[in-house]
Amino acid sequence: MKKLLFIVVCVFALSISAAMSADTKPKETAEDAKRVKQAKELLSKAIENAGGKNKISEIKTMYIEGVRDVVDPNRGIKEPFRMWWIAPNLFYAEFDYRKPVRNGFDGKTAWAINPYMSGSSLPAVIAYKDLSFYPEIMQILQPEIIRYQENNMAVRYEDEHELKDGKDYAKIRVTKADNTQEDFYFNPTTKVLYKRQRDDFNYMNQRIDLEIFYKEWQSINGVQIPKYVERLENGVKITNYYINKVEINIPIDVKRCSVPVVDTTSTKTEGAGKK
Repeated sequence: MKKLLFIVVCVFALSISAAMSADTKPKETAEDAKRVKQAKELLSKAIENAGGKNKISEIKTMYIEGVRDVVDPNRGIKEPFRMWWIAPNLFYAEFDYRKPVRNGFDGKTAWAINPYMSGSSLPAVIAYKDLSFYPEIMQILQPEIIRYQENNMAVRYEDEHELKDGKDYAKIRVTKADNTQEDFYFNPTTKVLYKRQRDDFNYMNQRIDLEIFYKEWQSINGVQIPKYVERLENGVKITNYYINKVEINIPIDVKRCSVPVVDTTSTKTEGAGKK
């Protein structure tokens, strides 16, 4: 009898707990719905101005040339880079970090040739998560917010905020599928992306306030591509990115992304767009 009573009490307690949880769970208000609608309307215009959803989704390959200018006084260097990208995430990149560095991903294997770090000019297989240069550049060229619906992101219009330049920008907060958040600031008139801000980690695995400023844009085949971008950590400028050349939907041989079978540390490269 006591055992049965104990079970009944436990079930009752769980029921009460579940009911309380349901009652305390925030419910979407009319204001919430309004702000979600505002965010989607602004993003629709921003995506249209960036070239349109269809044109952006039609990008299957890109060749990118530029310079990553690390102005951090502790490790300041300029890195000219070249990258060949095949949708969705295949790539081959080469850049000059005191010594030529190469890395790539062919859909199965991620690899790197980094004589500066390893002391070897031979390719080494690495974990995909250890690739840093590729996701860094692609996050700049193709911000996730462009495909917020496909990426299962919740969006909410926060308000217009005055930033350090004295201008107001429309702020949209994005909540990703993993519940992490990032704020995007758009020019409220032109709907052009100006700034991104989120909590992140730097190369020393220290938590930082990351800000990415889009300073200049260029039109490539009717698609807007950033030309000059600044990265700030805790309010201090760390890196400038100069995107000097972009070619869209050019033929790229997928073999370029595969692990090299020979030493490819030479800085001599094939012309852009060639197989």
